[in-house]
Amino acid sequence: IGYNKYEVSNVTCDAVVGVNGATVTCDIENLGDRDGADVVQVYIGHKNKPEAPIYQLIAFDKVWLKAGEKKSVTFDISVDRFMLYNNDGELLLEDSDAVIYVGTCSPVKDELCKTVDISIRS
Repeated sequence: IGYNKYEVSNVTCDAVVGVNGATVTCDIENLGDRDGADVVQVYIGHKNKPEAPIYQLIAFDKVWLKAGEKKSVTFDISVDRFMLYNNDGELLLEDSDAVIYVGTCSPVKDELCKTVDISIRS
């Protein structure tokens, strides 16, 4: 059980993801009056790829914050986290467009996540 509210803001991601992967950054702030922690989660949602999961968790980090504290969090995400399996079972980096979702819960509740549109290029 948590007693605080946390807010994620200032989400950025490389606009084009290639063979070097991508860097996602954000700020998380403890809006409560108690010290605590929350987990920042990064998901990807591939556009126009019906064979891909709707949302896929690609990174996360538990962040400890004092009451009222704000921290910057950086995720260096390797290229394999952006790859998809083809019909032959091969893991490939395919050109596509996607959305990065960053928040403290899954993107099922879109209003609780911040989003960034990206392009994936092999």
